[in-house]
Amino acid sequence: MSKHLGNESRWQLLLKQTLSLLATFYISYLFLHFVILELTPIENTLVIVAIIWAGHILLNSITIAITKKQTFGDVIFRLQYNSLTGKQPSSVAVSLFIRSFITTNVLYLLVCLNVQLKFSMDVLFGSFCLALFLLIFPFKRQNFQTLNLFDWVSGTRAM
Repeated sequence: MSKHLGNESRWQLLLKQTLSLLATFYISYLFLHFVILELTPIENTLVIVAIIWAGHILLNSITIAITKKQTFGDVIFRLQYNSLTGKQPSSVAVSLFIRSFITTNVLYLLVCLNVQLKFSMDVLFGSFCLALFLLIFPFKRQNFQTLNLFDWVSGTRAM
């Protein structure tokens, strides 16, 4: 029974992490739509994606600097990241920034690939599968817990 609860909470955590990333993406898009595009018309799709990416990085950086353990979307979904090695909060913030930067870049690389291939359904499905693989696949085990690629690279895990 407790194993089932552990899996259930793991899935809830993964859902919150995914929604957190998407919330920051959406807020960045709204900023682009209502501020940047009102000031200057931009025709190039890749420039639009680059501006949304920059807004995403900026939102996360400011939130990490303030909270030390959360990105922008994590505040909305009440997620906190802790170090796997028990480091000081300031070093958790640096690790979390690295994690945020990596996950954001993976997301926007997939978006750029979809834009370049004119939003092909095969590429959209492949992007979705890759994102799920990176979040779910147990890349490494440490201290009796499985770590996905982002946990392992950054040394942080959502709690």
